[in-house]
Amino acid sequence: MRARALAGAGRLAFFQADFQNGRSLLEQGLALLDGTGDRRTAISMLGTLGQLAMGAGDYVRAREVCELAVAEARQLDDARLLASQLQDLEMVAGALLDFARAKAVNEEALGLWRRLGDQRAIGRALMGLGMAHFFSGDIANAGRCYAEGLAVSRAVEDSWLTCANLLGLGHVAKARGQMREAHRAYAESLTLDRMSDSKWTVHVLEAMASLAVAEGHAARAAELFGVSEAIRESLGFPLFPFLQVEHDTGVAQTRASMDEDAFVAAWARGRSLSIDQAAALAVSRQEADA
Repeated sequence: MRARALAGAGRLAFFQADFQNGRSLLEQGLALLDGTGDRRTAISMLGTLGQLAMGAGDYVRAREVCELAVAEARQLDDARLLASQLQDLEMVAGALLDFARAKAVNEEALGLWRRLGDQRAIGRALMGLGMAHFFSGDIANAGRCYAEGLAVSRAVEDSWLTCANLLGLGHVAKARGQMREAHRAYAESLTLDRMSDSKWTVHVLEAMASLAVAEGHAARAAELFGVSEAIRESLGFPLFPFLQVEHDTGVAQTRASMDEDAFVAAWARGRSLSIDQAAALAVSRQEADA
């Protein structure tokens, strides 16, 4: 029973972006399970351990344990367990820029979830598939997946998934040059995200920073990039590789659009903000500019 409690605590740590503590909890749990024959719990814990390793930037370890979890799950007659491990692997494959692998395993997982009729899991799979399509350049399919994922997420009242699918739809709108639609999706995602006190807010703040500089609001972008940097440092939450180019391009454009002293001052102002202050700033300024 203690191992299962540790498994649950480790999963919660992932959603709270508490990656190092979560990894420690999962390693303890796996040690307790060693030799017990409880393969299902061990496999589930391996998948979560992979997610935590990914969040901490240890991508080699993340892929190693997620591939192992999928291989182990295929040996059991448990479609739900296999689908869960496939989705964990999809996230890691995407983080490693292996979008072909990410799409393949997520499509398999989505098929299993549809067969099982698990709506919440379908919403998560659609979000992951939308992300794999988007970052491989397939904007049309990304939009379709995120839109369906959002509808499902709203229906099951899952705020975390709703935030994630809204964020994806914001990316799609921005890629299509639909800046007002991007503003609306990002702002709703950010507002819902703060209602649940999520530590993943940094993703939305960075998206809004990139949108701000694209629209010519360099000072606002600098503040949002600054607070995002501070949040990541405090959490030990490195930027995923598939987000690096967009981030670096946005920062470079922001810096080039401002006097250097003004850029440094705006960045410093951003770093001094709390997450809630930054969210309020982003939404209020977004509304004024939209």
